[in-house]
Amino acid sequence: MYVITEAMRCWRHYLLGRKFYIITDHQNLKGLLTQTIQTPAQYRWLTKLLGYDYAILYTPGMANVVADALSHHSTACLRLFIRLSTATPSIIDGLRQFFSSHSNGLSIRRHLQ
Repeated sequence: MYVITEAMRCWRHYLLGRKFYIITDHQNLKGLLTQTIQTPAQYRWLTKLLGYDYAILYTPGMANVVADALSHHSTACLRLFIRLSTATPSIIDGLRQFFSSHSNGLSIRRHLQ
Protein backbone atom coordinates (compact mmCIF):
# COMPACT_ATOMS: atom_id res chain seq x y z
CA MET A 1 0.00 0.00 0.00
CA TYR A 2 2.93 2.32 0.71
CA VAL A 3 4.22 2.00 -2.86
CA ILE A 4 0.80 2.85 -4.26
CA THR A 5 0.55 6.01 -2.13
CA GLU A 6 4.06 7.09 -3.12
CA ALA A 7 3.35 6.52 -6.82
CA MET A 8 0.12 8.50 -6.54
CA ARG A 9 1.95 11.31 -4.75
CA CYS A 10 4.58 11.41 -7.47
CA TRP A 11 2.06 11.35 -10.36
CA ARG A 12 -0.78 13.26 -8.66
CA HIS A 13 -0.76 16.03 -11.28
CA TYR A 14 -1.74 13.50 -13.92
CA LEU A 15 -4.03 11.36 -11.76
CA LEU A 16 -6.28 13.88 -10.02
CA GLY A 17 -9.63 14.18 -11.79
CA ARG A 18 -9.04 11.09 -13.95
CA LYS A 19 -10.10 7.47 -13.55
CA PHE A 20 -7.10 5.13 -13.56
CA TYR A 21 -6.30 1.52 -12.78
CA ILE A 22 -3.73 0.05 -10.44
CA ILE A 23 -2.66 -3.37 -11.69
CA THR A 24 -1.03 -5.46 -8.99
CA ASP A 25 -0.04 -9.05 -8.30
CA HIS A 26 -0.91 -8.65 -4.59
CA GLN A 27 -4.38 -10.13 -4.28
CA ASN A 28 -4.96 -8.65 -0.82
CA LEU A 29 -4.79 -5.11 -2.28
CA LYS A 30 -7.81 -5.88 -4.47
CA GLY A 31 -10.14 -5.39 -1.50
CA LEU A 32 -8.20 -2.46 -0.10
CA LEU A 33 -11.21 -0.23 0.54
CA THR A 34 -13.31 -2.99 2.09
CA GLN A 35 -10.77 -4.57 4.44
CA THR A 36 -10.31 -3.69 8.10
CA ILE A 37 -7.48 -1.27 8.82
CA GLN A 38 -4.97 -2.98 11.14
CA THR A 39 -2.25 -0.40 11.75
CA PRO A 40 -1.88 3.39 11.99
CA ALA A 41 0.36 3.29 8.90
CA GLN A 42 -2.40 1.62 6.87
CA TYR A 43 -4.84 4.30 8.06
CA ARG A 44 -2.49 7.10 6.93
CA TRP A 45 -1.92 5.46 3.55
CA LEU A 46 -5.61 4.85 2.98
CA THR A 47 -6.53 8.46 3.77
CA LYS A 48 -4.02 9.61 1.14
CA LEU A 49 -5.84 7.51 -1.49
CA LEU A 50 -9.33 8.86 -0.81
CA GLY A 51 -9.19 11.83 -3.21
CA TYR A 52 -8.44 9.71 -6.28
CA ASP A 53 -10.75 7.91 -8.71
CA TYR A 54 -9.10 4.51 -9.18
CA ALA A 55 -9.75 0.80 -9.37
CA ILE A 56 -7.39 -1.94 -8.25
CA LEU A 57 -7.10 -4.88 -10.63
CA TYR A 58 -5.45 -8.13 -9.60
CA THR A 59 -3.27 -9.89 -12.18
CA PRO A 60 -1.30 -12.96 -11.02
CA GLY A 61 2.52 -12.64 -10.99
CA MET A 62 3.71 -14.00 -14.33
CA ALA A 63 0.60 -12.72 -16.14
CA ASN A 64 1.49 -9.19 -15.01
CA VAL A 65 4.17 -9.06 -17.71
CA VAL A 66 5.04 -5.37 -17.54
CA ALA A 67 5.56 -5.25 -13.79
CA ASP A 68 7.39 -8.57 -13.87
CA ALA A 69 9.75 -7.37 -16.60
CA LEU A 70 10.43 -4.05 -14.89
CA SER A 71 11.16 -5.62 -11.53
CA HIS A 72 13.65 -8.10 -12.98
CA HIS A 73 15.17 -5.67 -15.46
CA SER A 74 16.41 -3.19 -12.88
CA THR A 75 18.41 -5.74 -10.90
CA ALA A 76 19.87 -7.31 -14.04
CA CYS A 77 20.97 -3.90 -15.35
CA LEU A 78 22.46 -2.97 -12.00
CA ARG A 79 24.49 -6.19 -11.85
CA LEU A 80 25.70 -5.67 -15.43
CA PHE A 81 26.59 -2.03 -14.72
CA ILE A 82 28.57 -3.02 -11.63
CA ARG A 83 30.36 -5.73 -13.56
CA LEU A 84 31.24 -3.36 -16.41
CA SER A 85 32.22 -0.40 -14.25
CA THR A 86 34.53 -2.32 -11.94
CA ALA A 87 38.08 -2.38 -13.24
CA THR A 88 39.79 -5.68 -12.65
CA PRO A 89 43.56 -6.16 -12.65
CA SER A 90 43.39 -8.28 -15.82
CA ILE A 91 41.65 -5.47 -17.73
CA ILE A 92 44.15 -2.88 -16.53
CA ASP A 93 47.10 -5.16 -17.36
CA GLY A 94 45.61 -5.82 -20.80
CA LEU A 95 45.29 -2.08 -21.48
CA ARG A 96 48.87 -1.46 -20.33
CA GLN A 97 50.14 -4.17 -22.64
CA PHE A 98 48.03 -2.86 -25.55
CA PHE A 99 49.32 0.72 -25.20
CA SER A 100 52.94 -0.33 -24.73
CA SER A 101 53.41 -3.04 -27.37
CA HIS A 102 50.57 -3.16 -29.92
CA SER A 103 50.95 -0.96 -33.02
CA ASN A 104 47.45 0.53 -32.72
CA GLY A 105 47.97 1.16 -29.02
CA LEU A 106 51.30 2.89 -29.67
CA SER A 107 49.68 5.01 -32.38
CA ILE A 108 46.89 6.11 -30.03
CA ARG A 109 49.40 6.83 -27.30
CA ARG A 110 51.55 8.99 -29.61
CA HIS A 111 48.43 10.85 -30.80
CA LEU A 112 47.36 11.61 -27.22
CA GLN A 113 50.80 12.89 -26.19
